[in-house]
Amino acid sequence: MDYCILGQHSLNLDDDLSYLATTPDLLDIYVSRLEYACAHDLCEYICHPDVILWSYPRIDGSVRDAAKKIAAISNQYHVPLELNTGSGVHHGMREYEDGKRYAYPTRAFFEEFAREKCPIVIGLDVHDPKLFLDDTDLNRALSVVEGLGCNIIDDYDVIAAANEHKKKYL
Repeated sequence: MDYCILGQHSLNLDDDLSYLATTPDLLDIYVSRLEYACAHDLCEYICHPDVILWSYPRIDGSVRDAAKKIAAISNQYHVPLELNTGSGVHHGMREYEDGKRYAYPTRAFFEEFAREKCPIVIGLDVHDPKLFLDDTDLNRALSVVEGLGCNIIDDYDVIAAANEHKKKYL
């Protein structure tokens, strides 16, 4: 394996999906899974770090706490976070208890990531090759973080990062 990108789609091995999280305790489990992977050098970056908000009903204190914890994980373990341009924006805005937003990326998470100067990579999480020819989803994702001053890095060498992690196990 050349490198590993962490997309925490499940909370447990019995497949409690991150997409179905609706309570603060599930946010905590999600964050703990991200930290475990980073602490054990199991990934080069975290893709869609806010995928957990797909079904989460509102942006509340628990969401902001999760964002703070993920920012701390990113900085402690030197693991970039991804601004995802895939399904979360591709399907358009969704209605939540506190208004309309994209499922992910979410501004609340990226406000914290920007504040903590976390390294951010842009991921073209396309599931249809035709989407490479269309900037709509990229522009939607960028609109979420507009004006935040995110630390977007465009020269991240994922292979070099993976090779550094591998050295610890050879």
